[in-house]
Amino acid sequence: MPRTWLIDPFRDYADRVAGSCRFGLDQDTKDFIRKVSATAERNVLQIEPGHKFWRAQLGHDNIVGVPGADGAWAYDSIRPHTPERMTPSSRFVKNGRANPVGIAYWYAATDPETALAEMRPWQGALLTVAELTATRSLRFVDCGSGCPMVKPYNTDFEKYVWNSVGEAFSRPVAPDAIDVAHVPTQILAEAFRIHGFDGIHYKSNLGEGMNVLVFDLSALAIGERELWSAKRVSYTFERHGGEKQEC
Repeated sequence: MPRTWLIDPFRDYADRVAGSCRFGLDQDTKDFIRKVSATAERNVLQIEPGHKFWRAQLGHDNIVGVPGADGAWAYDSIRPHTPERMTPSSRFVKNGRANPVGIAYWYAATDPETALAEMRPWQGALLTVAELTATRSLRFVDCGSGCPMVKPYNTDFEKYVWNSVGEAFSRPVAPDAIDVAHVPTQILAEAFRIHGFDGIHYKSNLGEGMNVLVFDLSALAIGERELWSAKRVSYTFERHGGEKQEC
């Protein structure tokens, strides 16, 4: 195996598809995708029908004020987003971690708090959270349970690549870099879908739980919806390292 496979095979792949050869994939990229798709069979998480997930979206719907008999408003309130608003739509979807513009996937989490954190709300923000139920059994590519580096992988390729793949799906991306930054994970997600997987299971770097994405919109059904508010937003900082620069 070439030394580059042991250093960072995912980074070599990501640099190619993001910066030089995105649509007409070269042979090295095809080989990488083939190997990752084949070893994905050793990283399967089975989900049974009835399993619950949660999806969050910023905002809410308004209940329009209705005038009473005396001419005053009888009520004026807010309610959670409608099921239609909480369901991904190819008409409105933008670039995402796994989907390009115009292709809609479910993005959800294993608990409501993680789903909320993934929205990066500001203090005082109101959000709608919907309960989702699996309508059939699902086979996820597991990119993040536990520590990928300690799994009993068969080869160095699996050990290094799956650690990088899991990190790439979990890493938050700045909004102004999203179009290019998500290209490597979008291509892998499509490869997983073509190979018969139903979705991807990966760690959240913003919440305590796990994230999931599901390719088939009919595989999850929306249940109860409720409003949540962001009461407190907290950040923890540390120096990144490196030498200080003088003026």
